[in-house]
Amino acid sequence: MIDLTMLAYCIPGLLLVLALIFSGRNKFPANDAVLNTFSIIHAFYLLGLTFVVLFGAKLPVYFMEGRYFAIDRLSLYEILIATIVFCLSAIYARGYIRDLLNIGEIERTNTRLFYGAFNLLFTVIVLSFLANNVALYWIFLELTTLLSALLIIILKARENITASLKYVFIASSAMLFSFIGIIILYA
Repeated sequence: MIDLTMLAYCIPGLLLVLALIFSGRNKFPANDAVLNTFSIIHAFYLLGLTFVVLFGAKLPVYFMEGRYFAIDRLSLYEILIATIVFCLSAIYARGYIRDLLNIGEIERTNTRLFYGAFNLLFTVIVLSFLANNVALYWIFLELTTLLSALLIIILKARENITASLKYVFIASSAMLFSFIGIIILYA
């Protein structure tokens, strides 16, 4: 069970994103209720998996010879908080996207992109908590910045592009300074 735990955290989100990409190529209709249901299932699946690992596994568990990924009680606590937030966000997103579609703020074709970025953001955040390497953790945090910016850009308002670019610039600048600090700390 322990060897498959890392895959159990990664595979559902990545499969969901791949399914959304390939369904876009086949021109399947983007039903936002179905996409939202998959997001809710994904969030509750990881919530349940976190409880199973927390109470059923002997911790800490190291993956890839302990260099890159590890599961310990602190990472499970962080994942537990993130999954609760994403469960609530996925439930809220159903009405949010429906309202955005009704007022014309988002196009129906972009709901697939929204839910793909939403679930990929969730998966990347979970992987960042499992990272046992500072550089890998930093890479995952930068990916969360880009995916968050994508979620902002999806909306039609022109101001969102400016806001997203400002967000990426400020967050990346802060991440750069933190990375320089990490390099100085470990040098």
